[in-house]
Amino acid sequence: MVRSRRELLAGALAAGVAIAAAWSLGCGDADPPEAGRPPVAVGVAPAVRKTVPTTYRAPATVQPIATVAIRSRIDSVVTAVHFREGDDVEAGQLLFTLDDRSLQDELRQLLATLEADQAELTNARDQYDRARELESGGVASPASLDQAKAAYESARAKVDVTRAAISGTRVQIGYTHITAPISGRTGVVAVTPGNNVEANGDPPLTVIEQIAPIRVEFGLPQSLLEPLRARLAAGTVQVALERDGARLPETGTLTFVDNRIDPATGSFLVHAEFANDDHSLWPGRSVAAEIDVGGSPNALTVPGLAVQRGPEGDFVFVIAGDVAHARPVSVERYEGGLAVVSSGLEEGELVAIDGLVALRDDSPVRIAEGPDEEAAP
Repeated sequence: MVRSRRELLAGALAAGVAIAAAWSLGCGDADPPEAGRPPVAVGVAPAVRKTVPTTYRAPATVQPIATVAIRSRIDSVVTAVHFREGDDVEAGQLLFTLDDRSLQDELRQLLATLEADQAELTNARDQYDRARELESGGVASPASLDQAKAAYESARAKVDVTRAAISGTRVQIGYTHITAPISGRTGVVAVTPGNNVEANGDPPLTVIEQIAPIRVEFGLPQSLLEPLRARLAAGTVQVALERDGARLPETGTLTFVDNRIDPATGSFLVHAEFANDDHSLWPGRSVAAEIDVGGSPNALTVPGLAVQRGPEGDFVFVIAGDVAHARPVSVERYEGGLAVVSSGLEEGELVAIDGLVALRDDSPVRIAEGPDEEAAP
C-alpha cells in the first residue's frame, strides 16, 4: 500500500511537470514531433460559435410581499378569536371580536336623540313657514321672521350633528369585528378572550404575512445594470432558485430594479416574484438566485475542461493532424461547462478534452474512437 501511494504521487508530479513543460514549449519555437514516442489517445471537440447566456448567481433572501400587524383601533375587551395561530386566512375573514355593548348602548341613545331632534326640526320648520305667511300679510314683523328662521336652521344643524355622531359610533362598532386586510398566514396570537386591548397598542394581536405569491430579494453588481435593463426592455426576465444545493422547480419573474446603486457595495437591489403555491419558500429563508442577464451572440466556445492553466496563463492543446500543439488563449468567462474564448482560436479547430495529463507540446496523438478507450501516455 505504501508503494502504491508513492507511485501515485510520482505520477501526479510528473503530470504537473508535463503540463508546465507543454506551456513553456508552446510559447517558444516548436520542436518536431518526438520520434519513437507512442501517440497519446485523446478526445477532441471543435471550437464552435453559439449564443452563450450570461447567468449570475447571488445570495438571496425570501421576503413576504406584504406584512400587516393586526391591532385594535379601539379600547375594548376580546370576546372571541376566530382562527388558530399559523392558519392561512383570506382577506375579509373575521379574526377577532371585541366587546361592543357600551357602543351599542351609545348608538341606541343617539338614535333616540335623533328622533327628538327630528321632531324639534319639524316644529321649527312649521314655525318658520307660519312666520313667512304672517310676515307677507303684514301681520308679523321681519324680526320675528328672522327669529323663526334661525330656530329652524339651528334645529336642522342639530339633526346633522346627531346623524354624524351615529355614523361615527357605527364605525366604532365596526372596529369590534377585526378582519384580515390581506390573504396570508397568521403568526403568534398575542391575546385570548377576556384580555383588554388598547387602540393601536403593542404587541399587535397577530401578524399576517403574504407568502403566495412571495418575493425574493438579492443584489447584483453595477456592471450588470445595463444588460439587465436591455433584457427587461425586450421582455420578462426569469429567475431560478437553489435551496440547500437543490434547484427548485418553480421559476420566478423579475419585478423590481432599485432606482439607485449603493456606493458602499457597488450593487443594486432587485426583486423577483414567485407564485409559491406549495409554500416551499418561507419568509426569512436564505436561497441562491440565478438570473440570466443577457447572452453573448456568436461567441467562440470550447468545453471548459479543454482549457489548462500554465505559468503564463491559459492555453489549450490544438490538434492538427496527428500532433497536439499547446496554444495560449484568452478566456472571457465560463458558462454552463463552456469556456468563451476571445482570442487564440479559430472556429472549427479541434482541441483536446481528454488525455490532457499525458500531452506535451508537439506530442503525437491519435483521436480516441470511443468513450471507453483509455487515453494512454
